Amino acid sequence: MAFLVTNLYLVRHAHSTYTPDEIGRPLSTKGFTDAKRISNILENENIDVLISSPYKRAVQTVARIATVIGKEVIIDGGFIKEDKGAAILILFGIIGVLIVSNFLK
Repeated sequence: MAFLVTNLYLVRHAHSTYTPDEIGRPLSTKGFTDAKRISNILENENIDVLISSPYKRAVQTVARIATVIGKEVIIDGGFIKEDKGAAILILFGIIGVLIVSNFLK
């Protein structure tokens, strides 16, 4: 009997450079280095879907893995920290990226 196994990888955005523009705040040099490390860790996973908040730093965090695996990033406004629907993300201190991996086991 085969079971469908779904892995959810919750990734907090990498380090950003402070600007008062909350949505447009970019990654710092360290953040881009960290995003590359995250990409290297996840590139061999069977990733089906990449979902990101509209925050620039979150999109930049997941952009490289999206390119490596040939998937587009789905931007979802529900991942904005002020959104009550994202309470689980706030609870874990995560603003940014949900990566879904499905495979049969």
